Amino acid sequence: MIEKLKLQLESHQHENKSSFSGNLTPSSVIVLIIQTESAYKILFNKRTYNVQDHKGEISFPGGRKDKSDQDLLSTALREFEEEMGVASTNIDIIGKLSDVVTSSNYLITPYVGTTSSKLHFSPNPKEVELIIQIPIQELTNHENLRNEVRVTNNKPNKYTCYVYQGNFIWGATARILTELLKLIERE
Repeated sequence: MIEKLKLQLESHQHENKSSFSGNLTPSSVIVLIIQTESAYKILFNKRTYNVQDHKGEISFPGGRKDKSDQDLLSTALREFEEEMGVASTNIDIIGKLSDVVTSSNYLITPYVGTTSSKLHFSPNPKEVELIIQIPIQELTNHENLRNEVRVTNNKPNKYTCYVYQGNFIWGATARILTELLKLIERE
């Protein structure tokens, strides 16, 4: 699955060039696919209520670009290490998804990574309340999907949301996840 997804991401990257402008804060995340003996899982974290934005929400590890970051990939890898307490050397970056804008004016660049290593997380308690690993099979199960409608500029937009064991994934995280799952389903 990973090799086919890598090829999908390569061709997908050429199709999707970011066209966002304005006063958006550059940021990036790692969408990590963990290969276990029994399933492929996607890594999420539930944010604490101590963080500045998106308190208590489920998200991918990541954050805003610092001036010291070389590029958005180095931002994503640095934030992954800071939040999850795992060296980013355990991750193989295989591609990038489309940029996504959040309601709080962040421009998120999502990088897709994989690992077959058994990761020993040591999450930052100031930022991460809970680490969540959800099997891809559960994320594509129609019983775990919900539709959300948001009105932006007087225009309704329909989005897919995900529910798994009491965890609700919505907003930018759900939009990123939906794009990834569509690429996986193309295989």
